[in-house]
Amino acid sequence: MTPTQWLDGVLVSAESPAYRYLGTIGLTANGVTKDTVTDRMVWNLNHPMHRPLRKLCSVTQNTNAVPGAWVPYAQDANLAVRVVTGLNSAEVELNGLGVVTAMTANSSMLGIGIDINLSEPLMNVNAADLSAPVYKPGALSTRLQNRVANRMLGLHSYHLITYTVNDSHTFGGTVIPQNSVGLSGWVAG
Repeated sequence: MTPTQWLDGVLVSAESPAYRYLGTIGLTANGVTKDTVTDRMVWNLNHPMHRPLRKLCSVTQNTNAVPGAWVPYAQDANLAVRVVTGLNSAEVELNGLGVVTAMTANSSMLGIGIDINLSEPLMNVNAADLSAPVYKPGALSTRLQNRVANRMLGLHSYHLITYTVNDSHTFGGTVIPQNSVGLSGWVAG
């Protein structure tokens, strides 16, 4: 939240140039921070490392509860990762994998929603870079990269979401390790 500026090639506080900017830390609602494979809430400016992100679907299978709207994948509201970044140039990449196992008609899509409101059943947010309709049972994939200024700056939650046209299709979850459905990727920080 403090404005920064470059001084002699070093990022410092604009208000107090004696203070160097080292990175950003995100806090949970309880006021603590985490740095786990699902919660990357510490971002380092000077010595970034690729740190993995991963969250698997916790249900065996489920339908899309609301046709014609973006909803949590297989009704798994916990299928999300959190990431904090300190600068627009931060490298972040997320991949979403899913599978639609039964379709009655029309199409299904997979996306990655940024900071979605799970209590809003008719959310229409999809921030995926790549999302194409699928018209038959099979694999679904999507990808999100930090290419747009301020899109991933700060602390954000990323949920795997699906959209079906007119019908409730059945989506498969992670049944065995060889069938890993969910989010994976990395953040450099």
